[in-house]
Amino acid sequence: GVHYQNDKTDIRIAQLDLQWQPGALVEGDLQIASLTIVGLHILRAPSPAAANTLPDVRLPIAVHIDRAIVRDFTLGEPGKDPSVTLTEASLSNAAFEKDRLSLAQLAVIAPRYRIDVTGNLAPQRAYPMDIAVRWSADGGEYGAFAGRGRINGDLRQLKIQHQLTAPVPAELRGTIDNPLTKLGWQGELSWPAIDLHALHGPWPALTLAGTVRGSGTLNRMHTEGELHSGYQGMHADHRFAVDYDKGMVKIRRLTAALRESGASHGHDGGCSD
Repeated sequence: GVHYQNDKTDIRIAQLDLQWQPGALVEGDLQIASLTIVGLHILRAPSPAAANTLPDVRLPIAVHIDRAIVRDFTLGEPGKDPSVTLTEASLSNAAFEKDRLSLAQLAVIAPRYRIDVTGNLAPQRAYPMDIAVRWSADGGEYGAFAGRGRINGDLRQLKIQHQLTAPVPAELRGTIDNPLTKLGWQGELSWPAIDLHALHGPWPALTLAGTVRGSGTLNRMHTEGELHSGYQGMHADHRFAVDYDKGMVKIRRLTAALRESGASHGHDGGCSD
């Protein structure tokens, strides 16, 4: 095994196997054919809050990795349960050259979730990226969750497209501005009719579809949307607009219209809590 320790970090590796091509270094290329690590456990002392900037990463040589795999990984603080526990993480056909990282496949498997990532990233300045993600998770009594999405742009503005595929379909589109400094966001979430009782037994036999749009920052938010519900032969359309500002919620609009009977009832106005 391997053990490294300093005043802030303790790293233990139970097993390490590396196959590489030393001759390629002459041409400025680190070529790793296979890297296997089993039992990687890292303990780190608490550190001050991270800065709001990311470092420029530039390597003096190119790096190519055909296959790398880590099994049994934990990360945490001394005397506490691990904050991260992974069953396995694997990397296939990865390269870092001309200041850009490209991933053919990165798979992260934990006891209750899995994430697969492909794409490329330039870890300098604004960190331009184009990344595709697939994921799945164990939702316990709510069943399996799964989705796929894409993130592209840079740290000035990231565009996000995401589709939830299980247990119900839904689509999210939006942007995130300046996530490390002055965070701002806007987006739209939509989904077709969902039977809540089929999704979770104790819930009522209510169907719900809708579209919600929103924008804001960490302290302020505006959302509005339309919901369409059905229950025991009755159908209703709902519209709402809600603002949130530093702990205060203001309902600007809340209406409902019963479509079956043609009668409607609602409330327009504002209130705050």
